[in-house]
Amino acid sequence: MTVKAYKDDAGKVTVVDDALPSAAWKARRTEISLANFTGDLDSITDGTTYKKVNTSDLTSNRVDLDKIQDGSTYKKYTATEQTKLTGVETGADVTSTHEAGSCNVGNLLTGTMTADVTISNTFKTAASPNARIEITSSEIAGYSDATTKQFYLQSSDGKAYFGAGACVADSGGLTFAGGTWVTFKYGENNVGYLTSASLGISLKSAGAGYNANLYHTSGEGGGAKTAAVGVSDDGVYIYSDQNMVIGQVGISAVPLRPYAANTYALGTTTYYWSDVATTILTLSETTTPTAVTNFAKFYSKNDNCFYGQDGAGTEHTFIDSTGTTGGTGSAGSGNQYVEMRIGANTYKVLHDGTV
Repeated sequence: MTVKAYKDDAGKVTVVDDALPSAAWKARRTEISLANFTGDLDSITDGTTYKKVNTSDLTSNRVDLDKIQDGSTYKKYTATEQTKLTGVETGADVTSTHEAGSCNVGNLLTGTMTADVTISNTFKTAASPNARIEITSSEIAGYSDATTKQFYLQSSDGKAYFGAGACVADSGGLTFAGGTWVTFKYGENNVGYLTSASLGISLKSAGAGYNANLYHTSGEGGGAKTAAVGVSDDGVYIYSDQNMVIGQVGISAVPLRPYAANTYALGTTTYYWSDVATTILTLSETTTPTAVTNFAKFYSKNDNCFYGQDGAGTEHTFIDSTGTTGGTGSAGSGNQYVEMRIGANTYKVLHDGTV
């Protein structure tokens, strides 16, 4: 190719391949020598359609991609982003939903992931033997080391195993291993504990200031307290606004039933204890009580005498001996006596009944 320069009458210079213009076009112009040209591309201004490339945008005389700006249609990827893309399977759908038949990645970073995934192997939050959670098609399990399973939830039957195996929840209920304490809180404080032992169930308070109580309520979800057995700092107490049955298994039980305010009766309204056996019966001194029809009462007053009240309300004084005797045993009839106290009065009674 031979390059020549031609100038027209207006002074415009055209540099062309000399084989392209026609003879008529050349005849209307004057050929000038290229040796007369000075300067370089820096002297040529950018045009409307074509522009120059700055040398700072070139590396080894080639256009540097780092200097190319993203366009509306095509954009660049950084070296790190390009490395991530090499893991995408050939032919995968990389549209806005980023769907793929399979995806093998070392790290998956996402803000929100919506997925309907079938796990054929095991999903792990860390590598063994580190503490981790593993998810399979059959269970979700937590490991503290390579093999120790601290908890799991089975998909086949919903069985849950936790507390390092001390607690199990399944269709049979909630099971705690012997010696395992169940802790109860009120607010931030531990208030009591429940455990099992060889002889049964133990209920324990959290210590001073807390009670260990067993309640029975009159309805589901709580309600009026109708009975309680408890242990507190003050001792053991039994509370009930109904009958408290005292009896031996296999024998007719006899209730200790409410009789009046702060008062209980032994037995029922149709059957009372026929016999009370004890070593010492201690009575507190009182005043004459209110009579109850068909009930007799035995009591002591502050005059150091014993009384009985029948069902009609009549009070009877018990006769007792002072223990004092007198007279001469050899004096014959009528000379020996014993002192008897009736109420506040003391009488001497002779052995033959004469006073």
